[in-house]
Amino acid sequence: FGKVDPLIKNPEISEIFCNSYNDIKVKYKNEIVSTNIQFDTNEELDNFILNVAEKTNTEVSEENPQLNANFQNLKVSAFYNPIMGSRFTIVKQ
Repeated sequence: FGKVDPLIKNPEISEIFCNSYNDIKVKYKNEIVSTNIQFDTNEELDNFILNVAEKTNTEVSEENPQLNANFQNLKVSAFYNPIMGSRFTIVKQ
């Protein structure tokens, strides 16, 4: 999972929220906190979502922007929008 891998591996974190390429928050011990982890560009965030879609055999595009997938005990919800900015949420199950 690249840059968000440390967040996924942290057992104290139950959810990861990415509202834009430079805004990633987590639910840490039932509190929402900002992280210092971010994607460098919108394009890097878009590529992250496309890679998750590929790993879960889900097609995501501008015409089909919604991604909802279960992968390795994670529930991933993402919205792919290269123009306005993509976003995602990962919930550990």
